[in-house]
Amino acid sequence: MRRAFYWVFLVFSAFALSCGTDDVGSGKGDDSCSLDTDCPSGNYCGAGNACVQDCDPADPADTSCAAGESCDIRGRCVTDGECRDDGDCDSPPESLSCDGSTLVGFESSGRCVAGTDGVTACEYDEVRTTCEGGCQNGACQDDPCENISCNQPPVSTCTMDGMSRVVYSSMGSCAAGVCDYQMSIESCALGCTNGVCNAGTCDNVTCDTPPSDTCDDNTAITYAATGTCQDQDGTAVCVYPISFDNCEYTGATCNNAACENPITQVGGVVIVEYMANPDDNASDRNEWFEIVNLSGAAIDLTNWEIRSGGGANGELHPIADNANTTVPAFPDGARLLFAAEMDAAGTATVDYKYENISLANNGDFIEIWNPQGEVVDRVYWEPGAVLNGRSRKLDPVNMATVSLNDDFSEWCPSLTDEYTTGPSNYGTPGETNTGCDPDPCSSFTCAKPDNFCLSDTEAVQFSDTGAMCENTRFNNPYCDFEPTNVTCAQAELCAVGNCEQIPANVPQAGDVIFTEFMGNPSAVSDANGEWFELYNTTGGDLSLFSLKFKDNEMGGSADEYTFLDINATIPSNGYLVFGKNTDTNLNGGFTANGEFSGSHLKNSNIAATYEITLERQDGTVVDTSYYGGVAGSNNLPNGASIQLDSGSLTASGNDAGTAWCEGVQTYGGGDKGTPGAANDVCQ
Repeated sequence: MRRAFYWVFLVFSAFALSCGTDDVGSGKGDDSCSLDTDCPSGNYCGAGNACVQDCDPADPADTSCAAGESCDIRGRCVTDGECRDDGDCDSPPESLSCDGSTLVGFESSGRCVAGTDGVTACEYDEVRTTCEGGCQNGACQDDPCENISCNQPPVSTCTMDGMSRVVYSSMGSCAAGVCDYQMSIESCALGCTNGVCNAGTCDNVTCDTPPSDTCDDNTAITYAATGTCQDQDGTAVCVYPISFDNCEYTGATCNNAACENPITQVGGVVIVEYMANPDDNASDRNEWFEIVNLSGAAIDLTNWEIRSGGGANGELHPIADNANTTVPAFPDGARLLFAAEMDAAGTATVDYKYENISLANNGDFIEIWNPQGEVVDRVYWEPGAVLNGRSRKLDPVNMATVSLNDDFSEWCPSLTDEYTTGPSNYGTPGETNTGCDPDPCSSFTCAKPDNFCLSDTEAVQFSDTGAMCENTRFNNPYCDFEPTNVTCAQAELCAVGNCEQIPANVPQAGDVIFTEFMGNPSAVSDANGEWFELYNTTGGDLSLFSLKFKDNEMGGSADEYTFLDINATIPSNGYLVFGKNTDTNLNGGFTANGEFSGSHLKNSNIAATYEITLERQDGTVVDTSYYGGVAGSNNLPNGASIQLDSGSLTASGNDAGTAWCEGVQTYGGGDKGTPGAANDVCQ
């Protein structure tokens, strides 16, 4: 009977529960959850998806859990220190600690993590808080800078030398309760007193009274209305920006600081390029310029004129047929190349050769005139505009006009278009101009200038360090190599820009003598064909470096030349010839071992006491020789040398005129003498 009753009881209980609400306290329920969070507070999702509890977490006196267990917030009995899920981890350690000035605590929620032994436990992330006032005994201390305002900097002071002052920033920064202000040093040009720079000369000076605008020669000079004050040795000086307007560009006249009455340029023909300073030994003959026809029709240039500023009254060339060229055809849009010589522009074809026109390097102009007496176009350049070996060209970026080419900023040097070699020249003769480089320095290499001698005892030298390239107002690249002046030592002379030691084998008195001279050549000019001959009377080679070649002409006509060729050596019992020109094509056909300059070798009216001398730097006379015609004549023979008798080759033997006679052997272009060879016996 008991067993039957038990089953009835179970059935009844099941029936009763199915008709009512879950009894949370009974540990039984229906299928109502899948997660703990689906259950009300104090319950967890148990077997059969029912919200149940093993104990009551809200009742501290609940003893449902066994020894060593505790009731968690879900009403589950768990072993002390263990967890079932992250929801159990809501009780971080309450203790706080210090790590230096950092307060270390824990997040309020943690995560349930299984250890290596299979036991689960709660882990909590650290929370680190920097304590401005420091950390002590697990707590942040008060910030010592909290109520401090750093707005009272130290007072400015003067430095020890009294030429600068120490100043501090108006606002500082606080650290550990102490204010720190940034310090700086200000230079005081006139000294410092009590932390304040002494007042300057320009203090309270207003520059608003510029000089009157004026004309400087033919340039209009105007001053800005406002200037700047400069302290010049304790005096306040106002400096005003200056503007220059060179009236020569338009052929105007400066009057009342303005360019008035400019030349009227009728236009139609425009000058677009010119070469005023070719890099060669005959620059005038290699000058050229170009014009273009923009009139819209063909032009007959017959009786047109080319003019320039050379000479006292200017230079003029009428365009007409000549021995080299005829008046060229000039159709609309054509470009013509005018030159001083037919081969002036390298391989470019010259259209017309002009005469009596030279283009000066340091300021000049070219004008084209028509037969009606009108200026068609004028181009002027001022000193500093022309570069050696570089044409100046009108930038083709704008349409060429007679007014555009009056603006120097529209012109630039040719830097990359080489039309000759050895020496090199740049430009576009006979071709369309290439564009101007916006930065001329980008296509220009700074080449160190050669050292040179300012005098026999002073050298001008340049550093090997490359200078920075700068652009002038004429669009010219400029390399500023700073020169150094070097004074040679007592036993040195300057040669090719370097101080050279005077050699020990410089001749003594009588070691080297004059044996022949050509003062009046006939085959070529005196400027090219003069020469004199020296003879070494010793058995050893001698250096001529540093010797002086002098004459004793009276007054300001006395002349002197110093031999500065460090390699000038005369062999033992040998000859050496010095000429005005070493080019055999120009000097009459003799071989010169070196050049000399001056007017030592006269032609006529030579005084009876006229002599030529070779002298050392210390004043020792190496040789003094007779100079004049034969038989005591005051006139030299035309086209023949005067030679010392071959039997009188001594320092005293060449003193008497009777020991000299005319040369009879023909050399080179027809003059007579024996330059560099043994003399004949005088008859």
